[in-house]
Amino acid sequence: MNCVSAKDSDHLIDSMKQNNEFTAKVPTKRFPRIVVKNIDESIDEEGVVDEIVAKNVELNDYFVNNKKEKISENIICKFKFRRRQNETTNTWVLEISPNVWNILRNRRSIYMGWNACRFEEYLYIKRCYHCQRFGHISNECKDKELVDICGNCSGSHSTKGCTKTSVKKCTNCLRFNIQNPNKRQLSTNHSVFSTDCECLKRLKEKIIQNINYG
Repeated sequence: MNCVSAKDSDHLIDSMKQNNEFTAKVPTKRFPRIVVKNIDESIDEEGVVDEIVAKNVELNDYFVNNKKEKISENIICKFKFRRRQNETTNTWVLEISPNVWNILRNRRSIYMGWNACRFEEYLYIKRCYHCQRFGHISNECKDKELVDICGNCSGSHSTKGCTKTSVKKCTNCLRFNIQNPNKRQLSTNHSVFSTDCECLKRLKEKIIQNINYG
């Protein structure tokens, strides 16, 4: 059941509490996450947080002027991506508070060490390399015993084995159209990797709705 307003949500929770068979609570929204690229390999996890505060004036000023705000509660290193053998920089994913997000949101880079490092919002969406559906990975796929579906042309072969480089057909949008014949049909002339994919856009919108931007 969807609640239109906070009042509706409170009413629903109160009603459910009167029935001992159910428990109810309002789901909490998570903080925004950003992915920061090209961070020097010499900067460790603790150093990443120190550097982002020390080298970026707006952030430094925020924590100086708001003594009660703890840096450790506003900027958290979640993980770093595995890098290639010849790379000398790391890519880190940080979880940041809404206040920090609103300081950084209109910037394209942040200073780390001696570099201006590019960053962007991190919206992780699982996608299966076997069936190309969102929400799970290949090891979890219920259809893994079936033939692979190509993420490029929707053919019955692996994406790596696709030879139809000029053909783009999104299997996720194809599935949507088949399953929803009475709804507006989606364009399928793209690969599952395309940022123009309507299925991907809709999923991102749902994820964004559950993020606390302040």
